[in-house]
Amino acid sequence: MKNQYRSSGFTLIEMLLAVTLMAAILALVYGGMRATTRATLRGEQLISATQSMRMTHQFISRQIHQMLPLSWDAEAEDAIMFEGDNESMTWIGPMPGYLGFGGPQLQRLEIGRGQTGQELHFRHAIIAEGKGDLDAQDPIVLLEDIDGIEFEFLKAGDKQEQSASWQAGWDEPGQLPTAVRMRLEFKDSGTGLVWPDLVASSHNSRIAGGRSNGRGRYQDAIQNLIQQRNNSGGNN
Repeated sequence: MKNQYRSSGFTLIEMLLAVTLMAAILALVYGGMRATTRATLRGEQLISATQSMRMTHQFISRQIHQMLPLSWDAEAEDAIMFEGDNESMTWIGPMPGYLGFGGPQLQRLEIGRGQTGQELHFRHAIIAEGKGDLDAQDPIVLLEDIDGIEFEFLKAGDKQEQSASWQAGWDEPGQLPTAVRMRLEFKDSGTGLVWPDLVASSHNSRIAGGRSNGRGRYQDAIQNLIQQRNNSGGNN
């Protein structure tokens, strides 16, 4: 009777083994669920970041293309239509209705500080009495986690005196650049995002002289740069 009773139950060792096995299975299942959740969230973040970068690229290209040859400083002796350096640029152009009241406004694209590091900021302001206060409102954050940014401006050269060239700073505020090039690098956040170099022409760069068609002037400048590279055998 004793032997028959003992064989019908579970020993303490068997119970411990069962509990240990069950805990291991639950740990594996929980780990798999966490890994799946992390992968899903990471994928969603990457999709969101990629979409934000693409929309920003398109927005900046469109705003550069629509620059207007208008001055915003009524008190200056000479007309100021454009200002640019390595980390910012300021101009006048039409605004889409969803970002303001529409119509020509003073605009600035610049690198700024955010809570988590450097950011790409966009500012805009209505022009009143020949001026616009870009600091009156908080900037619109276009991109975050930026490691560095660089603007360059294409100056169309005189065919007889000088050739077209890219400049780190714009030295002719009374004229619009023929084109703008924007390089940007993200911090190494593990997403692998890479900003494609942006090169956008100013449709109204004819204010600088030359053809009446701004695109024609841009094409002339690009052909000039290609010819220089081929002649020198280097990369510009």
